[in-house]
Amino acid sequence: MAKSLLIVTPHDSFGSMIRSSLEETGHFHVFTAEDEQAAYVQLKNVDCEMAFLDVDLGVEEVLKIGRAIRAEDADAELVIVSDEDPPSALYEIRPWTLLRKPFYLPELLDVLGSTPVGMMPIPTPEISADVTGQSPDLAWLQDVNKAAQRLTRLTL
Repeated sequence: MAKSLLIVTPHDSFGSMIRSSLEETGHFHVFTAEDEQAAYVQLKNVDCEMAFLDVDLGVEEVLKIGRAIRAEDADAELVIVSDEDPPSALYEIRPWTLLRKPFYLPELLDVLGSTPVGMMPIPTPEISADVTGQSPDLAWLQDVNKAAQRLTRLTL
């Protein structure tokens, strides 16, 4: 069963990046909203177990959305996304986890891995070597074109 997440950020590209990264795992249904109104619409339509709230929305909007999420589901997990220390006003909607911007995918997965409520483990592929001793998952390193494609995909 996939976990439903809501990402509320004024930056469409930021929300899309998180959504695509998490949906690739197959363990998450990710919904995005660009402002407070869109977040309320998503909250009415989808039962989100976790919400990422970008402080770039403004502290007041983050507080309002956080309160609405807590009113709907007191056990919902909140992740505050900020490039600096969050304002003390956000302590009102604690508990939450802080995710600092900019971040790398492993940091995002750590935040998701540290959440106790219904977290599904993200599978790690087993690496088995073939007869030549080369892992099949790393065979793309031998082909320059495949390596370039894969590295480009990873950087996007």
